[in-house]
Amino acid sequence: TFRSGAVYDGEWLSGMRDGLGRQVWRDGTEYVGEWHRGRAGGKGQLTLSHGDCYIGFWVNGRAHGLGTYLFQHGSAVYRGEFSCDLREGFGVERWADGSSFEGQFRKGEKWGYGWMRWPDDSYYMGTWHANALVGAGRFAARDGPIYQGQWEDSSPHGLGVYQWPDSKMYEGGYLMDKKHGFGVLREPGKPPVQGFWFGGEL
Repeated sequence: TFRSGAVYDGEWLSGMRDGLGRQVWRDGTEYVGEWHRGRAGGKGQLTLSHGDCYIGFWVNGRAHGLGTYLFQHGSAVYRGEFSCDLREGFGVERWADGSSFEGQFRKGEKWGYGWMRWPDDSYYMGTWHANALVGAGRFAARDGPIYQGQWEDSSPHGLGVYQWPDSKMYEGGYLMDKKHGFGVLREPGKPPVQGFWFGGEL
């Protein structure tokens, strides 16, 4: 038992926790697994008092390497790479509602290329920056519109192509999800409409 109230039961080496062991903290947090020189090191499982759980590799007391993190009693799960307790590298995240994300993470956030699918089968494939859609990407809704082009703060922004289910199509500039700048609107059976748009209006 430590001064903090934590209780350790396991192997020791030279006065330090080393080998297999289990430690329970005063708030109910529990770690079971391998220890190295007094800290979690190797394979182990940490169950936090609020229900989150990490199972995987540890280095110097931190989640580092491949692992699985279960959020809030299983409402979501992440499987992939970690670095210093944060999701870092490639990973797959799935939610109880059927949503899923596969792609790159940086400092715990979606960052880089990734593929996101929602419960209604709409999806986004493209680049991310701090959990937001930024850069080049394609969004498609089931039986709905498709947008492919540039994004900023999760909104069409820059050059892009927007296609409706009835084959109507717009090619041109966007400013935060509104047609802006030069663009061409094409509708079946009608001549193209082109010009400079401002705030969604021609």
